[in-house]
Amino acid sequence: MPWSETRAVNERARFVLEASEGWTPVSELCRRYGISRRVGYKWLKRFQRGGLSALEDHSRARRVQAGATPPEVISQILELRRAHPTWCASVATS
Repeated sequence: MPWSETRAVNERARFVLEASEGWTPVSELCRRYGISRRVGYKWLKRFQRGGLSALEDHSRARRVQAGATPPEVISQILELRRAHPTWCASVATS
């Protein structure tokens, strides 16, 4: 018998739907699905806020880059580049 493959989103949806039925305690479902209660409640909260589409994986990328150049500085640099197109760094050749 071949392995059956499922996506994580499908497993989350099954978990949430079973929990919504109310027949099985959340802690028991968490044991059955091999997740912590913290994760189980996180999925339930996401589902309540946004439905099944909220169970998709979220990006782990930062929303704000701490060392990013401020937009004002970028616009000033671009203005200088337009005003003085011949100003540039010289490339050393060996």
